Amino acid sequence: MIRCANTGVSAAVSPTGATLAKIADESGSHFTNGSVLAEVPVPLRPAFSLYALVGDWPVIGLGLAGLALGFATRKRR
Repeated sequence: MIRCANTGVSAAVSPTGATLAKIADESGSHFTNGSVLAEVPVPLRPAFSLYALVGDWPVIGLGLAGLALGFATRKRR
C-alpha cells in the first residue's frame, strides 16, 4: 500500500503491515516536505481469501433470514 498525504504521514506499507519507507525530517516529524523512493514488492499471484470466494452473499443471506424470522414470529392483531 502506498499512502500519500498532504497533511500527515506518507509511507509505503507491506502486505504484512511493516513500514517499508516513510518521510520524516531530522526531528522525526512526519509533517515535512520531501519525497521517498521505495521498492514495493507486487505479488503476481495475490493471496486468496474467503471473501474473494463468497463475497457479500453470507451477509445478505443472514439479513434475509432475519427478515423471514421476524415476519414469521411477529404477533398478529
